Amino acid sequence: MKINIDFLNTLLILIALLLAFLFPIEVFLIAYATLGPLHYLTEIKWIKSQDYFVKSNRFWIYLSLLFAFIFCLPYLFSLYKLIPNMDHHFFDTWGSLGKSYINWVLSSALVIAFSMLLIKNNLYRTIVIICGIIFSIILNIVSSSYAYNLWVGIFLPTLIHVYIFTGLFMIYGTLKTNRKMGWLNVSLLLLIPFVIWLAPVNPVDFLTSEKVKTIFTQNNFHHLNVHLGELLGVKKQPKFFFYEVIDFKLQIFIAFAYFYHYLNWFSKTTIIGWHKNLTTRSTSLIIILWLVFVSLYAIDYRLGFTVSLFISVLHVILEFPVNVLSIKEISKRALMVFTK
Repeated sequence: MKINIDFLNTLLILIALLLAFLFPIEVFLIAYATLGPLHYLTEIKWIKSQDYFVKSNRFWIYLSLLFAFIFCLPYLFSLYKLIPNMDHHFFDTWGSLGKSYINWVLSSALVIAFSMLLIKNNLYRTIVIICGIIFSIILNIVSSSYAYNLWVGIFLPTLIHVYIFTGLFMIYGTLKTNRKMGWLNVSLLLLIPFVIWLAPVNPVDFLTSEKVKTIFTQNNFHHLNVHLGELLGVKKQPKFFFYEVIDFKLQIFIAFAYFYHYLNWFSKTTIIGWHKNLTTRSTSLIIILWLVFVSLYAIDYRLGFTVSLFISVLHVILEFPVNVLSIKEISKRALMVFTK
């Protein structure tokens, strides 16, 4: 029986929203630890099968691997906490120092993705890429801009990736099919934040175990809530409280955004056919790696998070060309509409 993909996505949006309302922290943590790694692995395989969506694919993949490694290196230093009697000073110092300088990795990768897709002349492209990397490094070193660190370091690999880029990809796909149900899903996705904001909730009615709270805060997931609340101007102080209404609603949105992002990817098999390029060997490798990551999360959530961070960041960077293509095609079609 053929599945109506638009109807399926409507159902997935509603399911993700319902579960996010009922278990905002639990749904986020479970989805991140289970669906997350499977999404990273399968999407990386699909992007590879599409030659990374750039002409100079070998340069792009090597650069993406290098950038992902640089980004993750400071976080790997935090693993010392799992080793008894380990000297903290060295790892704390270099870990903190590294985290304060890695935002240039993401901004450079985004500039390079735009350059490789939008600039055809090799010389001009090379100049823009070199200048983009140098400018990103200088900006990261000399900038004390809260806005730069917020948008590049916090939101780009998180909510921009899972919510805005997902929305753009849905718009891009709907523009090609022009199905009414597709536009309904896009509208529904955009309305979700307002639904959450207007919905009456009482956080006290939703009990969260101390273990779940500890996992959530020890992995610093609450920082995203704080920064989002500050950006929207709805938080009076830069702190997170489990039973404050605004913190609860922000977490509902974040849980929804991540959960639906993963569900949306797995529903795309009939649209982009990412599963068609999976061989027995690659499928086996993906399953083995996925089981390893999930097992690490089960043993110690921070261990699983840190070890899987490399493929998480790698899939964000490798997806930049797809995001650029979506923006390019949406802009082109919008321009055609307005110039008629």
